[in-house]
Amino acid sequence: MKLHVLVVCLLVTACSSVFDAENKIEHARLYGNVDEYAYYFVDLVVGTPPQRVSVILDTGSGVCAYPCANCKHCGRHIDPAYDIEKSDTAEWLQCSNGRCPTGRCSKNKCSYYQGYTEGSSISGYWFEDVIGIGDMIQENPMVRARMGCHSDENNLFYTQKANGIMGVGPSGLANSAILDNIFKDHSHISHKVFSICLAEWGGRFNVGGYDESYHTGPMQKITLNPSGFYSVQLSAMKVDGKTISTSWGSTMIDSGTTYTYMRSSNYRGLKSAIENYCAANGCGGTKHGNCWKLSTATPKKFPVVQVVFGSVETKWVAKAYMFRKGSNDNWCYSFEDDGPSANTVLGATWMIHQEVVFDIENKKVGIAPANCPEHKDRPKHVQQVSATTMHTTEPAVPVTLSQTTTLPPTLPPTSPPTL
Repeated sequence: MKLHVLVVCLLVTACSSVFDAENKIEHARLYGNVDEYAYYFVDLVVGTPPQRVSVILDTGSGVCAYPCANCKHCGRHIDPAYDIEKSDTAEWLQCSNGRCPTGRCSKNKCSYYQGYTEGSSISGYWFEDVIGIGDMIQENPMVRARMGCHSDENNLFYTQKANGIMGVGPSGLANSAILDNIFKDHSHISHKVFSICLAEWGGRFNVGGYDESYHTGPMQKITLNPSGFYSVQLSAMKVDGKTISTSWGSTMIDSGTTYTYMRSSNYRGLKSAIENYCAANGCGGTKHGNCWKLSTATPKKFPVVQVVFGSVETKWVAKAYMFRKGSNDNWCYSFEDDGPSANTVLGATWMIHQEVVFDIENKKVGIAPANCPEHKDRPKHVQQVSATTMHTTEPAVPVTLSQTTTLPPTLPPTSPPTL
């Protein structure tokens, strides 16, 4: 199956807000912004009746977890903590029946711990409930899946506005994780594909396909190596046709990392190339440190960075490799120096103004320039929906929760996002 046959939406107004039953694609609004939030998040509806939970959308990890009511050490977030006692369909994963995904057990409940090298951590207990992506207004079908219920969160997880995190990395596509069971729901989803389209504010998350109606140019495809992370082969970056470097180390696509990170020499080369271009051509702004005060609303006079993957050359536009600081005319670089020997992380700022398609079936990534939909204000959560919307499905493939999932004890320093 080639990526282009998964195109489904001809009219944005017809398909951007609700489940596309004809083409079997789920759509969910994304919220967030680089400056105000430092991440992008999606809503989930969990349980019966449905409770809304906000989670950072993270292609760099595989755990979906968030605070639950009566958490001993959890921060204040934008949604109330999920209350398992109020759901008629929730079930703790008990140690006694061999269903613990990671082999951890505490108080006869399957438990988990996830630590990150910058010091953040989450821990709690596994449970199972019905879940749908997006709020109820998206009318996406619900499936039964495994999630984590925080009893303790620290550092960035404690202070962030979003309730939790939803890892959709390779380890999140197996063992009854959310995307795993959505992909198994063959009555509603036909293809093992998802896409992320980020705007300056919010965007769109699609499962089962993507939305060509946002695209402003052709989609190009590169090889995906989904082993541990979504790895791709970055060959070069260029500014004004001049190559900055052809040595980028291993490269991963990580929506949960705010900025795009690279080794010191590449960072200095990219920054110098942009500034040399502006010195020669005039970019309509005055530089202050890593920021520019512009004479125009957007950095439209700044050069495009060509990001090269083998024979495929894509464009990283200035309003993505820079971000608006506050509501004024200050724009700052959205790429960072990660040290002299660092590999490369293509974070959320590389993904902005593109639809990035993760074709798991064919091990390809599709990249298309796009006018991604913006979503700044979340609608009020409602529980009353049509009978069709509330139809829940069991996965077409039987779920075996006794399988073992291995969670990495740490993730790279740039994931989760720098808040």
